Amino acid sequence: GQVAMAASEDSMVSLFECPVCLDSVLPPIVQCRNGHLVCSSCRPNVDTCPICREQLDDIRNLALEKIAEKVKFPCKFKSSGCTLMLSAADKLMHQGVCLFRFFRCPHPSGQCQWQGCADEVRGHLLSAHPFVSALKDKEIMLHVEASDADVISYWMQMQLCFGREFLVVVRRRQIDDDRWCYCAVVQMIDQDNNAANAF
Repeated sequence: GQVAMAASEDSMVSLFECPVCLDSVLPPIVQCRNGHLVCSSCRPNVDTCPICREQLDDIRNLALEKIAEKVKFPCKFKSSGCTLMLSAADKLMHQGVCLFRFFRCPHPSGQCQWQGCADEVRGHLLSAHPFVSALKDKEIMLHVEASDADVISYWMQMQLCFGREFLVVVRRRQIDDDRWCYCAVVQMIDQDNNAANAF
């Protein structure tokens, strides 16, 4: 009973798999002339069907859209550990706040292409960016050597405080010949979606 039900749900979900990104195809569902699907995220990047190479028209599959309303889909971060099964209507909203979603590297240079889970950010910053330091305290003390001030426009450190991990970034910008503007940003890096309620 239960095993057969789970198998039929899995086979139903597999009908909605995008052949490009392997995520679920959600309404509005478009297909090629032969009925193959591509998700709305991949659709702008492909002109021909990745399965049959026919032209990918914007033919709506209204019957499949109705079925999609009844199916529970896995979160796209299932491979990272999310076990939730969601309706098509809830899937996109959940993925924006999923505890297992991927984060881009928060390094202020913007040049690092790394992506990973929230619990991997600290390790990445400390191993891939040698000038990032890590401290544990309730006070933020950022030490800057004068020789660094001539060439570096930002400083950053990880700060463990109140049982939470924070990223502290201080940027500096020259206003005129002898004046500088300093701006600090503190970002919480935490897997807990309820972290805002902790303070």
